[in-house]
Amino acid sequence: MENLLQRFNGDPHTKEAVLSFIADHLEKEIIRRARLGEDVKSLAEAINEVVRAFDKLEMEYGIQTPKPKETNQAR
Repeated sequence: MENLLQRFNGDPHTKEAVLSFIADHLEKEIIRRARLGEDVKSLAEAINEVVRAFDKLEMEYGIQTPKPKETNQAR
């Protein structure tokens, strides 16, 4: 698994695409749930945890990941 993570981390375009895909998905789900009047705090926290996981990849393998756009967590 470590080899796979090294290759993934070494491809900044793929990392950016994956991080953006996950963040976009969670943001759309936040909007959907907010419109239904549901609590969305856990989803906003999930975005932060995903970013932290990518930060951990950077720390362990040394290649920085572009950050997704800021999420308005006040929804």
